[in-house]
Amino acid sequence: MNETSDNDDCLEYKEQVTLKDEEVRVLIQKNANVSTSQELQTMKRSERNAILREIKKIQGITTRQIARLTGISQSVITRA
Repeated sequence: MNETSDNDDCLEYKEQVTLKDEEVRVLIQKNANVSTSQELQTMKRSERNAILREIKKIQGITTRQIARLTGISQSVITRA
């Protein structure tokens, strides 16, 4: 009953990080190597999806935020 375990993560508090739109816009432009975040709409599907997968890995960026800044639908971003 009084055993301690090092793998108990259930009660650990993890602070959620959120990034502002301007910070996300800069990260998108940097990762996609484009001058505006809307240029992702004109890319080839495979190239665009690869970039979207990398952007989604960044902590603090939501799919809704990516959709709002790029003009790509949230369902496309989720499937990428």
